[in-house]
Amino acid sequence: MLKGKRTTTPPGGEEESWQAFCAQVGGEWDGYGAEFTTRGEPLELPSAVVPETFREWGVAIHDWQTQCPTLPQPAQKGKLWYKVIRLLPTVGCEADAATTFSVEECSTQEGGAAAAASALAYHKNGSYTAVWRGQPTILENPGPGPGKLVVREGEGLAVEQCLVVQDNNGRTRVRVLHQLLPRRNSITVYRESWEGPFRNGESLGGCASSTSAFATQARLEASSLAGNWHVDQFATQTVTEAPAAVSEDVSLALLPYNLHAWII
Repeated sequence: MLKGKRTTTPPGGEEESWQAFCAQVGGEWDGYGAEFTTRGEPLELPSAVVPETFREWGVAIHDWQTQCPTLPQPAQKGKLWYKVIRLLPTVGCEADAATTFSVEECSTQEGGAAAAASALAYHKNGSYTAVWRGQPTILENPGPGPGKLVVREGEGLAVEQCLVVQDNNGRTRVRVLHQLLPRRNSITVYRESWEGPFRNGESLGGCASSTSAFATQARLEASSLAGNWHVDQFATQTVTEAPAAVSEDVSLALLPYNLHAWII
């Protein structure tokens, strides 16, 4: 549980660290997302969004193809905005046929339809942790925009952890979202690659992403967690007072890509 409004200054200066974070986190992040139980079991997509061809073939679909345009504000420390666009599954490589299923906006500042954060911790390489209030609810879109709207409301909170890796193949990241509800917990994992500067999600999805579906890949072995682990402390920017934890259950979820999640 987070308390208070304490902010720690990272080595090298608070302003310098925020500027470096903005340069790394902003842009178009495309990839795939999947939801898991707290036991690490992948959940299938709703049958209503799966093409008839897949059902006829007996193929289960667990991954959403996603886009995540992200826009930080270098001149306003602690201000980060992004939206998650989930695309309907298609048969084969049909980039031109990519259709938006839903859009969810998230912002570290209050106002508008975007979900508001309770806290943000960041690292200069673009990694961060955020706490979001409410539980996701899918609504019909009353405006001209494509797809349904996902808004966060009511009880519950979500803890998002984003880890960025930079190598010879470019910049990739994994975002793990722990949704903590009074009666149901879940884990959503996104694996994304940086595709270019911010364009507000205007680029097509389809087969353009350099990442691939992952929900049913081999999960982490519990034995690999044994040993000593070094911990790094990130800079912390508390936006508002965080709510109390809503769950007393503790479990370990073993996930693909050598990921694991403690649910407390």
